[in-house]
Amino acid sequence: PQAGLRFVAGVAQDIPCDDDAFDLALMLKSLHHVPMPAMAQALAEVARVVRPGGHCYISEPVFDGALNHIIRLYNDEQVVRAAAQAAIDAALATGMWTQAAERHFAVPSRFDDFDAFEQRMIRQTYADHRPDAATMAEVRRRFEARCGPDGAVFEQPMHVRLLRRTD
Repeated sequence: PQAGLRFVAGVAQDIPCDDDAFDLALMLKSLHHVPMPAMAQALAEVARVVRPGGHCYISEPVFDGALNHIIRLYNDEQVVRAAAQAAIDAALATGMWTQAAERHFAVPSRFDDFDAFEQRMIRQTYADHRPDAATMAEVRRRFEARCGPDGAVFEQPMHVRLLRRTD
């Protein structure tokens, strides 16, 4: 344990912290996991707990590229990822935030073989993906089409937005 550090369970749309408690909030690949009807409330809650002039750093995966072409077979996040970006746009329109910066970049993901892909992307401990045999066969086919002697490398496009809480 680190002195002064504590972990609190909660949900983004109902943060169990005081108003203006933080200088910075980080949302790393998380907003698209908030239920879509609660995304606006989640960003309002972040605004509540971040002090005026403080920031919220939001990094969200973009639904694009070969990796998503495979993953969508058993976990299609196209709608929720678009909803996350729309929720950020809507939060900016309310005036509770201004956008201080925006960046797009790609994160490489390398897999030695299909077994490594399956372990990391399908059988994660926090997810409950249960693709049927036909889906798994298509996932394998698409993966192996991109796999060479050194494995497979994909790029995950990311969209980062740094928001500043208005006063």
